[in-house]
Amino acid sequence: MVKKRCPECNQDSYSAVASGEWLCPYCESDMTLVQWEDINNAISARITPEEPVKKPFLFRYITWPSKKNEPGNI
Repeated sequence: MVKKRCPECNQDSYSAVASGEWLCPYCESDMTLVQWEDINNAISARITPEEPVKKPFLFRYITWPSKKNEPGNI
């Protein structure tokens, strides 16, 4: 995700793509030539825990029926 700050109204605008025409959603000024900022790394850094989350290991035994017990097998 990318962000641009409008030079006219000083509001932030966000988009999934950085290319193409970009109009400010607040004042409708043309922001196509304004430099964009990639915010994915900043968001990832904020939500990543300092220590990895440890998940409990669960082990489950599965029993399968043997073919001897199926009808029609001798």
